[in-house]
Amino acid sequence: MDEKKTSLLSEIMNSDFFKTMKELTEMSIDNNPQATELNEIPGAFGRYGLEKTNPVPVKGVMGNIAYLAKIRTKEGIKVEYNRTGSTRAENIKTAIDVYEISVDGKLLDTFYLNPYHKKNSEKAPEGYDIDLGMFKEILK
Repeated sequence: MDEKKTSLLSEIMNSDFFKTMKELTEMSIDNNPQATELNEIPGAFGRYGLEKTNPVPVKGVMGNIAYLAKIRTKEGIKVEYNRTGSTRAENIKTAIDVYEISVDGKLLDTFYLNPYHKKNSEKAPEGYDIDLGMFKEILK
């Protein structure tokens, strides 16, 4: 990364806004009795990531974006995503974010993500892959 980009990234990460977002994320996680480091939320049921009763656990709103940026179709195509709102499920204690998943404008699925956990899941919903970068081969 060149010096200008490194400086800009450093400035963003040290900004009051970024610090506040980080604090709010940590506070939300601390207040979630279901907060987990696992790839699935204990007590969840249904099709993982494809039903609101079994949302993908991620760390914060930025975790939603980071997770979705890694999702690929089985053919290796990067998906597009659009947040359409939030919902609730009786077995999940916090709000669930809803995203439409598409490729080239064609709607494929709806994903459900729960951004109040200790880390981003490394598991993809059925029919999809997750690009874990250089760690992908090690984790297989």
